[in-house]
This record gives sequence, C-alpha cells and structure tokens, in this order.
Amino acid sequence: MQKEIGMKRHHEKLSIPLMITALCLGSLLITALWIIVDNGSQLRSQCQGFDRAIITQANTPVGSNIVYSAESKRTLMVTPGIFSTFIKENPFPQKKWDTCAVVGNSGILTNSSCGEMIDSAQFVIRCNLPSLGKGYEKHVGTKTDIVTANPTILVRKYGSLNGPRRPFVESLHIYGKSQLLLPAFAFGFCTALCLKAAYSISDIESPIRPTYFNPDYLRRLSNFWRSRGLHRGLPSTGLVMVNIALEHCANVHVYGFWPFSTHPFELNAVKNHYFDDKTGQWGMHSMPAEFNLLLQLHSQGVLRLHLGNCRPEIGMKRHPEKLSIPLTVLCLGSLLITAFWIIIQGVCGQEERGRVCLQKEIGMKRHHEKLSIPLTVLCLGSLLITALWIIVDNGHLVPSGPPSPKKIPPWPSDLCKGCREIIEKVRERYSKTWKKQEDNYRNFSSQLRSQCQGFDRAIITQANTPVGSNIRYSAESKRTLMVTPGIFSTFIKENPFPEKKFDTCAVVGNSGILTNSSCGEMIDSAQFVLRIKKTIKFPIIISDSSVQPTFFGKRYEKHVGTKTDIVTANPTILVRKYGSLNGPRRPFVESLHIYGKSQLLLPAFAFGFCTPLCLKAAYSISDIESPIRPTYFNPDYLRRLSNFWRSRGLHRGLPAPA
Repeated sequence: MQKEIGMKRHHEKLSIPLMITALCLGSLLITALWIIVDNGSQLRSQCQGFDRAIITQANTPVGSNIVYSAESKRTLMVTPGIFSTFIKENPFPQKKWDTCAVVGNSGILTNSSCGEMIDSAQFVIRCNLPSLGKGYEKHVGTKTDIVTANPTILVRKYGSLNGPRRPFVESLHIYGKSQLLLPAFAFGFCTALCLKAAYSISDIESPIRPTYFNPDYLRRLSNFWRSRGLHRGLPSTGLVMVNIALEHCANVHVYGFWPFSTHPFELNAVKNHYFDDKTGQWGMHSMPAEFNLLLQLHSQGVLRLHLGNCRPEIGMKRHPEKLSIPLTVLCLGSLLITAFWIIIQGVCGQEERGRVCLQKEIGMKRHHEKLSIPLTVLCLGSLLITALWIIVDNGHLVPSGPPSPKKIPPWPSDLCKGCREIIEKVRERYSKTWKKQEDNYRNFSSQLRSQCQGFDRAIITQANTPVGSNIRYSAESKRTLMVTPGIFSTFIKENPFPEKKFDTCAVVGNSGILTNSSCGEMIDSAQFVLRIKKTIKFPIIISDSSVQPTFFGKRYEKHVGTKTDIVTANPTILVRKYGSLNGPRRPFVESLHIYGKSQLLLPAFAFGFCTPLCLKAAYSISDIESPIRPTYFNPDYLRRLSNFWRSRGLHRGLPAPA
C-alpha cells in the first residue's frame, strides 16, 4: 500500500515538468514544421522551384525545343553552339538561405542608408544592372549574388553589342563572381542579344557567369500570379526575383520597389531610378498592380517591404536564433533526463530491489529534483522567447515608417484652412497597412441600403417613374414636375445593374493629385469604374479654355486609365463649355466617345435649370446615335442620401456626385 502511495506521489510530482516539457517540444516541432511547409510551398508546387528557374545543360540537352515565355507560338531547337553557353548544372541545388535581399532600383533608395542592411543578407539579388559604388554603396550596398539584365539595356546602352564589347563586359566587374541572369528566351529578339552577351563574357574572360531564365518557369510563374489577380501584363523581372527568393529564403527583404513619383512619407519627388534621371517606361508590365501584390505579402508577414530609410534592428529580433537554439537544446536535455529517470524508476520499481538499486533510485531522484525545476524553467523560457519573437516579427508590418518630425518637409505658407489637419491625418493613416474590415463594411453598406433603398432607386427608370408621376426636385423641395410622354421617352427602361454586385470598384475624381500618379492601370483593373464630372481636363494642368484637351489622351491614360462604366456630368459644364447646347451639338456628343458604352449619369432633377439642359443632352445623344446611354439621378435617392450623411456630420452643402 505504501509503495503504491509513493509511486502515485512520485508520478504526480513528475507530471507537471513532463507536461511543460512536452508542450514546449510540441511547440518547437509545430513552429519548425510551419516555417518549412508554409514558406514558399505554393510557389514551389506550382512553379517547380529554383531547380527549374534557370536553363542548364542537365535539364535542356541538345535537340530540345524551347518554347518562348512571351511568344508561345515561337520555338527554338537547342544547337550545340547554344548548348555550350548553358551552365552545366544548377549553381544552387536545394539551397536554402536564412535571409535574402531583393534590391530594385527605385529612387526611393536615394539617401536611404540601406546599404549595410542589404549587404548583411546571406543572399543578395539585384535587378537590371544597377550602378554600384560612385557613392551609392551607403544606400544600396555592393554585395551581389545574382544580377539580372534586361536586353533593352544592351540595345540602348551598348548598341546591341554590334560594336566594341569590352565596355559592356568591364561594366560587369562591380558584380564580381555573381550570376548574370538573362531572359534569352522571352521574345525572339532577346536570344541573339543574350548570346552576344554570353560570348562577350567568355571572350574577355570576365568572372561573372551568364545564365538564362527557363521560359517554362516564367510561364508557370505568370499563371501563378494571374490566378491571384495579376491579370494584365507579364511579371516584371523584379517580381520574378522576389518569387525566387520566397522559394528559397526563410526571410525575404525587398528594397527599392516603389513605382510612384512621390515618396510615401517624405512627400518629395522620387526618381524612377536612384542612379539616373530617366523616366519610367513600364511597357508590358503592370507595376502598380505588382506593387499592390508585394504590399499584400508584406501585410501578411510573408516578406518585408522597406519603403523608407533603414533603421538598425533590435538585437533579439535580428538574431533570435542566438537565444532560441541553446534554450531549445536545454529543453530537449530536460526531456531526455526525465525519460532516463522514468526508465531507472521502472527498473528499480520491482517488488524485490537490492540496496544498490535503491541507492541509485534515491540518488537519481535527488539529482533530478535538483535539475528538473531549472531545466523546466529554461524550457518554458525558450517557448516564451520563441513566441515573443514571432509576435514581434510579424507585428512589425511597416519596417520603415513615416519620417521623424525633423525630416517632414516644410508646410506651404498658402495652405488652406483646415487642410493641414487633414493632410496630417492622411499621412498618419497611410503609414499603417490598410486592411478591409468586413464587419464594418457590411454594417455600413447595410445602413446605406436600408436608408437610401439601394442602387435600384438611385436612377430614374420607366419602371419606377411612369407617365403622370410627380417628380420633386432634390435641391428645391417645393419644385415639382409631372412626367410627360416626351420626358418619359428619355428614361431608360429598367435598371442596368439589377441586384448587381462587383468585387472591385474604382471611383475616380479629377483632382490634380492624379497628375503623374501612374494610377491608370490600377484603376482600369477594377471590375467597375465610375468617373465624376465630365470635366475632360485637369484644371491644375490646363487653364486655356481654347484648348481641346483629351481626358484619356496620350497625356493622361497612364495616370487615370480609360475604362469607364459610369460617368457623371454637371450641367454647368454644358453651360460653360457647350453654350447650353443652343448651337451645334456634335462637338458635345463627339466628346463623349472616349467613354464608350458607359452610362452618362445626369442630375436632371436637382434644380429647375438642370432639366432642359439634361434633356437637350439626351436628345443630342439620340440624334447623333452615340453609344453612351444617358440616365438621370433619382431626386428621392439624393434626398435620402443627403439625410444619411447629415446624420453623420455632413451638415453643410449637398453631397457631391462622388
């Protein structure tokens, strides 16, 4: 009986340290498994990893047919001459790095002081033959393991390598013994240029090693991102290299990826490249959309996107393994000692025990009691430090935030009243990663629908406003109008978007903030685009009313896009620009062609003077058979909307069409 009680107490004493040790070991194994499985697993499964990212003599023998990545109908059979330029085998077979830096060339790196942080990475990838040295090393570093080269650089800067080639080869010395990664099989014209580059490097015996992207990998990568929303353009070299890093690096840091012309925190102008003054030419790439993808990955904690000046990291955060590894070893040691003690107890727990065995049991028990508590504490400490490291690392979503007060640019002296507070609020909120709050969105949209009766009541139709109805004006509540057959004929028959839901919508105003914004492709990528007030120009840019500018012409599409589903028009435009449509009306109608088959939404029943102007517009569109479809705001909807916003603090004025 005493033996049973003693054994029971013994197991009770043993259970707590055993449970803590087991939990700690389980946490360690789960964390390790999560890191191994999650990081880059989707990319590796769909794109086949870095072992297929580059062409080698091992994976592309003589006689193989290469299908070009950007011209799927173009193929090339590998000849012995071409084969001789392939590297023999993958230079990084099954290689994994702890930290990788992918470095773009945006002017956001100017005076960033990121050089030391970039060079501290185990593996550094650079894009499109950037300038190193020349005073740039403090901001961009010098270490290079892979550098890419766009063939257009060989055309513009080195005359397609048709003349002397030494200047080109000597320019590569700054990259040392790195890999020069070339898209030789993207387009047909790339092959000859990249082969010339490879021959030149061989002739002049440069230490750099030319390699080629595998077009099959680029196609898979393009499909991977297309399935995740990158529908327009081909992935840029920068995005490709970020993907390669994500497949083979535990921690990916991205620098110099900023496709816009204004610094997000300093508010100063940002050059396209930190090393020259050339303007950006995106060509077939969708840079804003790509940046949006990188920002999403940054927000999800998949990679670190550096957008400001680099700051020293916290020691524990920079090298958490210095603490977690030895503590984990101690944790495992505690488990082993506990297991060993259990074995001894089992041997000595027999009914007949000798003195030696009893002495061993007592000694081991005392020894374990001395060790179990501190080892359990250390084990628990390892768990807590690992958890703290994960929380701190994933929570630090914006590594380079807004500038310090000393770096904020001076405020303009002619700033409008109250504008400074608004700008400060904007900058503060933009310094944080935006995330859609689904509950807030559902609640707000539900309130709008319940109080304003939704989009099915937002416009007048023949279905909801028959002949003989009395329309009460939205801005002049005492004014009414009875619907005649002539007016009724200008109404659309029914709502063009009944119960329609869109995944993404873009509402585009006309502020001069869109100047050089490069937002065009991002706007056009939305499923539904609404444009406000058919002004056809930016007042800040064009002040000469005698000029006939084009809103979607060669000057603006890059910044505002062209796609339009709904466009509004303020009747005052019809007065000022088209003489109240009392003269020739074709100029007005022809100006609408840029909006295609969109809806032209008019406030015909806001004020009394609006009605004849908007009816003239509708008649003109019908006469000249323009594809655009005139529609009218429902004044009842505008009144409800005005009350909705008045209850939320908008006490003065009427809601603008936006």
